[in-house]
This record gives sequence, C-alpha cells and structure tokens, in this order.
Amino acid sequence: MRVRVDEEILSMTLAPSKLRQSYIYNYLLTNKDKSEIELLDHLHLSIKSLVYYRQNLLNIDFNNFVYETPKEK
Repeated sequence: MRVRVDEEILSMTLAPSKLRQSYIYNYLLTNKDKSEIELLDHLHLSIKSLVYYRQNLLNIDFNNFVYETPKEK
C-alpha cells in the first residue's frame, strides 16, 4: 500500500516482479560484453530465461522510447 503513491507519481507498477524484469532488461542492455556464463551467474537465470529476455529485447524498439520525468505537484 505504501508504494501506491509512488506508482502514481512514476506512472509505473512497482511490484517486485516488474522491478526484477526491469533490472534484468537494463542489465542485459548495459552489459553486452558479458559472457552468457557471467550473465547467468549474476542474474540467477536459467539459460531458457536468458534466451527469453534476450529475444524480447530484440523485439523492442528503443528508438522511440521517451522517458518523461514526473512533474512535481
């Protein structure tokens, strides 16, 4: 309940599963030089999950992504 106010401000879900997914995607994008073994070890993923996340990254168009900072009230 405490994070609901923050969810409204950020316009995003702060559920633990969504935060973990965001972390995984961000880590994969910023650590392209890491080997699969290093990725699996750091992210605690199975090879099947790693392939899933990488495949999703290929399907996302980041060129049109715009992050708008939350407006202060």
